[in-house]
Amino acid sequence: MNSRRSSNELPIDSSAEVGALRQSSQKSKFGEFSRKYASSNEALKYDQAMEAHQNLLITKLETDFIIRMSKRLLTSSSASYLDVATGTGRIIAGIEKESSMVMGLDPSRAMIKLATKNTRYASFVVGDGSNIPFRDSSFELITCFRLLINLAREQRFKFLSECRRVLTRNGLLIADLHANKMSPTGIAGTIRTRLGWSKARDFGRYDLLTRPRMAREMQAAGLMPCGVLSTYLPTIFKFLRGRNSHVMTLADMRISQIFGMFADVIVMAALKQGPRDHSEMSA
Repeated sequence: MNSRRSSNELPIDSSAEVGALRQSSQKSKFGEFSRKYASSNEALKYDQAMEAHQNLLITKLETDFIIRMSKRLLTSSSASYLDVATGTGRIIAGIEKESSMVMGLDPSRAMIKLATKNTRYASFVVGDGSNIPFRDSSFELITCFRLLINLAREQRFKFLSECRRVLTRNGLLIADLHANKMSPTGIAGTIRTRLGWSKARDFGRYDLLTRPRMAREMQAAGLMPCGVLSTYLPTIFKFLRGRNSHVMTLADMRISQIFGMFADVIVMAALKQGPRDHSEMSA
């Protein structure tokens, strides 16, 4: 039976070395997230935005993809599961019933407080993806959404390497490429940023990826890409449909599958590989 875990039941690595690494990570991008969403008001604004997003078909497609890939590739029928940068629990809420142990990790205590309210079985820990505070080989499944776009290449390599460390043998990572550089949105945003348009200031701080580049970075960290879901490519249907019109949205999704390399949002699954050379980052 699923239930929240007490602290002594969690696979937390409390060694002095990990603790020191965790403190130093507050100077990283994850520390910036922690400060940005430190207040309850900011966390609540984010939660309200995600609540609206939860009703969209894209979220259902993402959670269905996670469940489908897990059942197909993992040997356990009820995998131990970690969601990194969990925010207010949008992804966990959709799949927590499928796992034997459900964990969420986020640098913001305010976000975790809301995530606890939004979920039934998940347990949460304050921490970040640059130094995941769990023992080696603790999880069969890790998910991460809306994070990679915010990290520089070196930070992504560190994060992906940490995911590999805490994954079990043949464990599965599922992460999204949010705002694909080759998508219409990515191309338009890049042009606006280079022209110095004021509306593109925030866009300019992101490190946009393409699907092939994301696959190469996963491989460099010892993860083997094994599945892709292209979830959204803006088309004329974007302007024709009502917000809850699944018929038009399904048309969008079908077009996204055909032109998957150019979709705005791409979800990629990768399996943990065997021993690797840590100098592989040159890939």
